[in-house]
Amino acid sequence: MRQIKLFEVPPVGTKVAIIYAKPTLVGAVSLIHPSRLVELDADGIEEVPVLTIATRDEKREALECLVSKLNKVAYVRYDDMFHGFAAAR
Repeated sequence: MRQIKLFEVPPVGTKVAIIYAKPTLVGAVSLIHPSRLVELDADGIEEVPVLTIATRDEKREALECLVSKLNKVAYVRYDDMFHGFAAAR
């Protein structure tokens, strides 16, 4: 049996939320200390409400490009917090 690869590298973290952030699947998504996001990740989810909470460790320019393409976005940046602050410990 032949296996089909959906992703070269399995998505993790906020990439999973972006993949499922389609208006027909979810009502909204939140991206807490998002990393590895690029502007193209906003394509197709412009009308989905997105809460983005970034820290000092996320690339400011990449996130600002992404959120600028979204129509329903709340963007908060905590420059005194580290990536992973909301993870269970």
